[in-house]
Formats: sequence, structure tokens, C-alpha cells
Amino acid sequence: AVSDVANRKEIPFLKMWGGNCDKIESPKNKFWFTNMECIDYYGYVLAQEAAKKPYTRWATIAPNYEYGRNVTKSFKKALKKLRPDVEFVAERYPTLNKIAAQEEIRAIVREEPEAIFNQLFGSDIVQYLRVMQQLGIEKDYFHIGNYLGMPLTMRELGDAYPDGWYTHGMPEDFSNYPMAAAFIKKYKAEYGTSPDMTAIEGYRMMQFALAALEKAKDLKPHSIVEAMKGLEIDTPTGRHKIRAQDNQVHAGYWGGYTKRENGVSTFIDNGWIDLTNISKEYER
Repeated sequence: AVSDVANRKEIPFLKMWGGNCDKIESPKNKFWFTNMECIDYYGYVLAQEAAKKPYTRWATIAPNYEYGRNVTKSFKKALKKLRPDVEFVAERYPTLNKIAAQEEIRAIVREEPEAIFNQLFGSDIVQYLRVMQQLGIEKDYFHIGNYLGMPLTMRELGDAYPDGWYTHGMPEDFSNYPMAAAFIKKYKAEYGTSPDMTAIEGYRMMQFALAALEKAKDLKPHSIVEAMKGLEIDTPTGRHKIRAQDNQVHAGYWGGYTKRENGVSTFIDNGWIDLTNISKEYER
């Protein structure tokens, strides 16, 4: 809704998260920019890990709105491209924040999948996990989840935190990036805790906004738009730029696995996934 207003009234709009690739990559999209890549690339990254696994029978579950349906669509498309032998045996779209977890899980289990692409979040993922664990079947399936490796998510899920799911998140220490150590120190001093990925991405978005204003020859909308295109800056997660061809920042992710052991939740076997080469492959 905001993007439509931005384009119609010619107001530069910098968006923190990605979104529907069809909209972001539309030729009509001239005045809005994203601090992250659009959903299709996110689905493709997850599909790359899924393709390494031996599982051929997949189920999907995601909230019933644009994000849930689009990220599922992009994941399915990418995984079929990488692994033509895969089949999707169930596709579930519960209403956001109103999941009937037991019914959804029973519907999935009936189709006998080997792996589940799960993009639930908030109270929905909590209920899903609780029911799976109560039934004792969570470890019967390989899961790909949604940002479960974030420190905030670990705290919120508590003893419901899953074990062995592939997901996105962030490591406890990422101070090896040139700007990261100083950012972590300042953040801890201000807030008394380590930054989550939301804080990092929010900071990066404000860096881009400030850099665009400094680069623009004046504060007219078209001048700011021109300053944004191809803008490249150093951030706490490395050097990133707003791609001139589609107004997106293809920053990347930390991908890894959830671990729950002796009451402690961690994000293990994680590594930074650079989207540069992945984007080129996907765009082919």
C-alpha cells in the first residue's frame, strides 16, 4: 500500500524488508527501494539446502497471506529446478495468528511427507511446535524454518525451541566484520544486550538513507532516487549496495541449524550465505 502511494506521488521510499518480487521488480517501481532482496531469492536460498537432502516427499505450511503464499511458491519453484525428483504432497495455509495446529499437522502427516517447509512465525509456530512435541513426531521429519536462529526467537520459544531445523539466524559473535565490533559495542552500551538481526538490518537501512541524502545534489525526489541507485556502503555485515537494475540490496543471510540440548537453545553449523552468485544463478 505504501509503495503504491510512493510511486504515484513520487516520494522516495526505503523499505526495511523485501517483499513480492513481481512488485519490486516491476518497471513501474521507480521510487521505492528495499534494504533486502525480494522473497524469491529467500526461497531460492532455502531450496539450495533442501536440494542437498535425500528427501523427495515435501509438505509446506505458511500463513495465508501474500508473504506465506509467495515464499512457498518461490521455494517450490526453486527446489523443483534443483531437484526434479521432488514432489509436494501437502500445501497448507492456516490463517495468520489463528492456526488450528493439531488439524494442520494431522492433514500434513496423512500425506506421509519426509520433510516440511515451515514458514510459520509468532504464536502460530509456538502452537505448531507444542503439538508436534506433544505427539512425539517432530523429529520424524526434516524441517526448514523461518528465522529460528535469532536470539530473540530462541528466548521467545523457550523449551519449545526445535532441534535440527535448517533456518536463518545469526551467530553469537560476528565481530570479524570490520564495522561489526564497533556496532556491537555501541549497541550493548546503549541497550544492555547484543543486537538481533532486526537491529542490524534497521541500522543498515538508516545508513543507506543517510548516504543517499549526502550523495544527492539536492533534496528533490528525483535527485534522491538517482543517489540511491547503485549506492554502495560499508555496513556491520560487510559492503553492500542497492542494485541499480531493481532497487534491491542483496545482502545475504546466516544459514544454519537449530540445536536444543540440556535446556539450551543455540544456532549451530552456521555460515554467511553471499547472495551475489546465488542471485546470478536464480536470474538465469
